[in-house]
Amino acid sequence: MARINVRLECPLCGEQVVDGDAPHAGECPGCSARYEGDGESAPQAVAVALEALGISDVTPDRVALALFTLTAEQARDIGITITSDERDGFYRWWVFLHAGDDPRELVSRLLDAATA
Repeated sequence: MARINVRLECPLCGEQVVDGDAPHAGECPGCSARYEGDGESAPQAVAVALEALGISDVTPDRVALALFTLTAEQARDIGITITSDERDGFYRWWVFLHAGDDPRELVSRLLDAATA
């Protein structure tokens, strides 16, 4: 099996999170943001993230839509955003959440901002 070279940057601080092997959920070395996902689509990554965070009272599609309704800057200001990694031929999606904030509160603020 061929080695996959992956590059993933934190959309909250710009720090390089991964440059090499395929990433797994973890923490940004620059800002300590938590990241979850590894989905083939944005909604799939959000579903993985919500499950890992223990959030089951919102649908992944609703959160994914909110992440794309707001500008990247607005989502960063709230403290939750989504990005894809860079790979040869395909990519995977990742949700980043600001360190130290309650994930439920971040999702709630995101949804409120997207419907405002």
